Amino acid sequence: MKQLVGLFCFIIFCSPIFGQREYAPYYNPTPTQYIVGGSAFQLKEGEFQYKNTMLLVNSLTYGLTDHLSLGAGTELYTTISGESTDRMPNIYFVNAKAGFPLARNLQLSAGCEIALLRAQLFEDDSNNRIPAISLVYGLLTYGSATNNLTLGAYLPAVNWVNDVYNPAYTLGGTFRIGRAASIVVEAWIPFDRMRVFDGGFRFYGRKFAIDMGLIYVVGYIIPAPILSYTLKF
Repeated sequence: MKQLVGLFCFIIFCSPIFGQREYAPYYNPTPTQYIVGGSAFQLKEGEFQYKNTMLLVNSLTYGLTDHLSLGAGTELYTTISGESTDRMPNIYFVNAKAGFPLARNLQLSAGCEIALLRAQLFEDDSNNRIPAISLVYGLLTYGSATNNLTLGAYLPAVNWVNDVYNPAYTLGGTFRIGRAASIVVEAWIPFDRMRVFDGGFRFYGRKFAIDMGLIYVVGYIIPAPILSYTLKF
C-alpha cells in the first residue's frame, strides 16, 4: 500500500517535468486571482479579464497600465430569485487595484472593492439602509505566475456594521501539477471570527482558466462547491 501511495505521489509531482520534454506547458493565464481572493500580480496594459462564478456573478477587469487596473461587475441571484422587484440586480461591484514589483519574484499591490446596494439588504445600528459595502486590502506575492504564495489583509471600511470591523488575514497559493493544471488553495483567518478555507483545481489554456473547488466555513459540516470561468483577452 505504501508503495502504491508513493508511486501516485511521484507521478503527480513529476508530471510537469515529464511533460516539458514532449510538450510546451501552458502558463497560468489568470495569475491575478485565486478561487475567491487575489494575488499581487497585475494585468498588463490593455488586457481585459472576464470572470463568471457559479453562473451568477459576472465581472470585467481592464488593465489601464501595467500597474493599475479597474473592474466592475454584478450578480444575477436577486433577479432570478425574485428578490429584485424590477428584475434588475440589487448588487453591483466596482474595484481598483494598483501594484508593482518589489524585487525579482516579489510583487506588492493594494486596492479596494465596493459593493453598491440598490435594496435594503443591510442595516446599521440605527436601522438605516447601508448603500454600499467597502473593503480595502494589501497583498504580497512571492513566486512566478504559475507557482506562488500570497499573504494578504482585507479590512472592512467604516460603512459596514459595527461588529465586523475585524480584518481578514489571508494565505493563498497556486502550484502547477501538470502541463495545464494547478492546485489553488486559500485560508482566511479570521473574518468576523469566522475561519474560511477554499481550494481546488485550475485547468487552463492560453487565454482561459476553469476553477473547480470547495469552500468551507469552519463550524459548518458540508463544504460548498464553487465553479468559475475566466477569459483573458
